[in-house]
Amino acid sequence: MPDWVDYSTVTALKMTALRMAWKGFAQRDDEQMTAFRQFVAEQGDSLFWQAAFDALQCPASERGRNALGLACMARDVSERGSPEVRQFCEEHRDDVDFYLWLQWLAYSQFGRLLGDKPGL
Repeated sequence: MPDWVDYSTVTALKMTALRMAWKGFAQRDDEQMTAFRQFVAEQGDSLFWQAAFDALQCPASERGRNALGLACMARDVSERGSPEVRQFCEEHRDDVDFYLWLQWLAYSQFGRLLGDKPGL
């Protein structure tokens, strides 16, 4: 069956659009930014390290690597909380924040879709 969708191109276009939207959102000082920051604080380390992982993963996929997960990362950045990962997070704070924001977007959208149903 032929591929009807060029997933690589679609993903690249979506990520470009989302990064543009993030740049605008990051400049805001309103109730949505407050809600985002509250979400990040409430979710804590688990969310932060997921966003850090996503930010670390991105350069590997942009270089054309097809592997996902720790296997495609350099050993020095494959351990959560390592000095190398902490340095990466400091140097790429905007990227980490971008992935935190994507998690918040998904959470917010599912919240609107499902309302106040238990288990969300």
